Amino acid sequence: MRPQRDRGRGQDRFGPESESRLQGVYEDDEDDPATPAPRGSSNRRQRVAAVAIVLVLVVLAIYGANIFEWVTAIMNPHQDPCNPVNVTLDEILGPSYPAQSLNDSRYWTGPQAGGVPHKRALSPPCTITNAEGEVVPTFVQVTGVYLRNYSIALYDCSDHFKYVNGGGPYPNHQIFCDNVGDVLAMGTMDGQVHIEFDQDWQAKGLCGAGIPSCDTVTIADYRSNGTISLDFRGYVYWDDDHWEIHPATAWKPSTTAKWASASVESTSGPAESTYVLERPWGRVAVFWDALIFVPNAVRISAARTTSDSATRSSGT
Repeated sequence: MRPQRDRGRGQDRFGPESESRLQGVYEDDEDDPATPAPRGSSNRRQRVAAVAIVLVLVVLAIYGANIFEWVTAIMNPHQDPCNPVNVTLDEILGPSYPAQSLNDSRYWTGPQAGGVPHKRALSPPCTITNAEGEVVPTFVQVTGVYLRNYSIALYDCSDHFKYVNGGGPYPNHQIFCDNVGDVLAMGTMDGQVHIEFDQDWQAKGLCGAGIPSCDTVTIADYRSNGTISLDFRGYVYWDDDHWEIHPATAWKPSTTAKWASASVESTSGPAESTYVLERPWGRVAVFWDALIFVPNAVRISAARTTSDSATRSSGT
C-alpha cells in the first residue's frame, strides 16, 4: 500500500471541508450584531467632536456679534468719504435716553451689534440697515456738547493695523493707543456718548497731535463741566454696553464757524508729532489687544513719525 504524504496538523484535524466551515463561522461572527466591536477609536472621535461643537458654541456665544461685524466689514468695504448728518445725543441713544440701550436706538443692527460693523475701520460704511430694515447714516455730526473727561487708554494700544485695514505694522513699528472721553449735551449731567480717537486712525495720520481737524492733544485743554461747547464728527458704534462715536474723526469749538480740513498730504520728510508709548530704555515692542501689560516705568512721549496716509476728506 502506497504511504500517504504527511499533512499539516490543520489539515489532519479539519481538512478542507472543515476549514470552509470554520471560515463561515468567522464570517458569521463578524456579521453577528451580538458580537462586540472595538469602541476605543469610535469613542475618541465622538468625544473630540463633542468638544469641538462645545468650543464652537462658546466662541459664537462670546464673539458671534463681532464675527458678524467682521464679515460685514470685509464684504461691504467703503472707500469714498461720507457726508456728516446732524444728530443729537438723544437721537443716538434713542427713547431710553439718558440710559444706554441697544434695542431702542435706530442704529441697532442685530444681536449685540449696532452702528458701523468695525470700530477701527479706516473706511467705514456711510450707511447701515438697522434691525427694522431702515437705512440709517452712520457718519454723524453732534454740536453743542461738552467733553467731561479725556485720557489716553493705556489698556487699549497696538503696534499694527487691524485686519480690516489690511494688517501690517504701524509706521516705524510705533505703538498707538486710543484717546477716549465722554461727551454730554450742554446743560445736562447725564446721557453721555463715549468718543474714541482710534489707534489705527492715528497711525494712519488721520488724527493726532498737530492734525488741524483731529488734534488729539489740544482737545485736552477743552475739558469742562459744561462751560465749553464743542462739536464732533465720527461714526456711531455700539461697544458692548454703551454707544460711542468711534472712530471720532474731527472736532472743533462750537464758536469756530468752519471745520478744519482733514486732508493729510503724504510726505517723505518730517511729519506731524503723535503720541507713542516709550520706556526709558526704548520703545515697547509688543502690545496685545485683549491683554496688555503696562509697567510703571511707561511714560507718554511725543515722537516724530512719518505718515503714509493718502488725502482724506472730512465731508466739508
